[in-house]
Amino acid sequence: MNKGFLLFEVLIAMVILVVGITMVLKSFNTSITTVKSLREYSDASYLLDEKALELELYGPQKIGYEGSFEGRFSGFSWKIDADSLSVIWGPQASAKSLSVLTYVVNNAK
Repeated sequence: MNKGFLLFEVLIAMVILVVGITMVLKSFNTSITTVKSLREYSDASYLLDEKALELELYGPQKIGYEGSFEGRFSGFSWKIDADSLSVIWGPQASAKSLSVLTYVVNNAK
């Protein structure tokens, strides 16, 4: 009777161990996904600031109304509407974006 009870305890301990390891691995996966998403938002914020500065300095006539970034940021594009500047990234079906309202003063003399 003691041998059967010991086997049952080992089985329960293994189930608890497997469930625990599964949860730890799932939390690692979630953490990696979150870090990737935060990096994308950080990059988008940087690109948005950069493009907003260009818009302020040169105006939309000189930089255009939409385009793509190059190099490390080749997965990002940008678009200027009448009232907003947006940075877009990711696959077209599930694209993410970060936008800011813009006010352009025409300093042309």
